[in-house]
Amino acid sequence: LEYFLARVIVSTISRGEVPKFVARNIFGTSFLETLASVLEASTETERVAFHTGAERLLAEARALDRSAKNVAAFLLATLHLANTEEPIVIKGIEVDEARLMGNAMPAILDSCVVSQLDARDADLTGVEFDGTSVFTMIVNDDTLVRDASISPHRLVIVSGGDETVESDKAVINKWLLQHS
Repeated sequence: LEYFLARVIVSTISRGEVPKFVARNIFGTSFLETLASVLEASTETERVAFHTGAERLLAEARALDRSAKNVAAFLLATLHLANTEEPIVIKGIEVDEARLMGNAMPAILDSCVVSQLDARDADLTGVEFDGTSVFTMIVNDDTLVRDASISPHRLVIVSGGDETVESDKAVINKWLLQHS
């Protein structure tokens, strides 16, 4: 089911449209990973159309529904597939769940709020978190960050099947600096 929903989302967002189910639902990590897989299997032309459509929709976003939150989550989940020299800018959006994978292309999250950012196995060195608040960030030994400015309130470190939850700012900053 996730595969078919992802195909519909890629198609409609590429046309600059938001399906009603995107405006009304919350999409979790599993779906965001499926969406990225679907887009990865698409042609370069389809990927460019998707990213262009998503950026356009964010610029026109209304705060009346979940469209902007979900489109921002879709953009973040597919940053590693973006083919752009200019950073993708996501400004003033609240995102419930975000999943970043692979080598994320340049992006700026400006004045955003992210409830949960799953960055396991992700290289975020090209992603700037400017005035953005991240409540929970999930990482592993392969996660790379630009610097400690991301400063999540809580860090969940996944290692060998175990999870360690850190809320001590000094411990979080030390981990982030070691992975920058």
